[in-house]
Formats: sequence, structure tokens, C-alpha cells
Amino acid sequence: MKKNSFLSEIGLIFSTTLGAGFFALPFVFLKAGWVLGLIYLLFFSVLITAVHVLYFRVLTQASNGKRLLGLIKEKLGRRSFGVAIFTVLGGLTLALTAYLILGSRFLELIFPSLGFGWALIIFWILGSAPLFL
Repeated sequence: MKKNSFLSEIGLIFSTTLGAGFFALPFVFLKAGWVLGLIYLLFFSVLITAVHVLYFRVLTQASNGKRLLGLIKEKLGRRSFGVAIFTVLGGLTLALTAYLILGSRFLELIFPSLGFGWALIIFWILGSAPLFL
């Protein structure tokens, strides 16, 4: 594995893991308090890191170039593949919903006269534009 490839993969994992949680942490600490907030942060940091390490090990041992859904279909069968598709699509939908809410709230803070509804629509259009270009 080349050095640049490895660094870009680590960067991708790092950025997707942090994501919206970076903005949610202050809220968790505010509501739960410092002690419980630190416990949550440490527990979920260890848990997410362990999951990523396990997934990375599986990917490095799979020499056929398949990724998560392909490996599930190959190793666990069609029924598990259906559950995995549902789980992945559900997770992506929830993640996109979180980003839409966070992004529109930030846009609403910058332009208070917009209101949440218009900020949501504008953020959705701006966030989707690169996909269509």
C-alpha cells in the first residue's frame, strides 16, 4: 500500500467518524455534564475505533476487492445481505437528516431572516449541487 493512499484512507475514516458528532459534542456535554460527557466520549471513541479496526482487518484480508455489502453477501448469504442493505440505507438516511438539520441551523444563524424552512431548502440545494455538476 502506498503512503499517500494510506494517509488518504485514514483521513477519510477520520473525517467521516468525526462528522456531525464534532458539533454535537458540546450539546451532549451541556445536557449530560462533564463527567458523563467524558464517559460517553471515551466509550464511543473506543467502540467506533474498534469497529473501524475490525472492518479494516476484514478489508485487508479480502483480496477480491469487495467492500462491506459485497463481503456480507459472500460470507453471510442473501438474507444477511438484505438486512445489510436496509441497515446501510437507514444509516445513510439518518446521517443525511442530521447534516441537513445541522447545516440549515448554521445557515439560519448566519442569515436569521431566512427561517428554518428556507435555510433547510437552500442548504439542501447547495449541498446537492455538486452531485449534479
